Amino acid sequence: MGSMDEIKSNLSSNPNLTDEIREKLFDLVSIFHKKIPEVSLARLNDRLKDLKFGKIGKFERRGTYYYDVFKNEIFLMI
Repeated sequence: MGSMDEIKSNLSSNPNLTDEIREKLFDLVSIFHKKIPEVSLARLNDRLKDLKFGKIGKFERRGTYYYDVFKNEIFLMI
């Protein structure tokens, strides 16, 4: 369960996320970890440290969401 503590700590230290998003992301990771405990969370833990969210305009969208691997940013259509 040490990895879940690290994930919570990294989410808490990320200045780009609101408290509501931190809670929801942690809940999703918890559900995932309970369903598939054999999957390592190390890489996810590393990426959550500086994850950002952005908006997609309706003319630039590639779907309802897009993840930019290089910027570690999730773009959502709002």
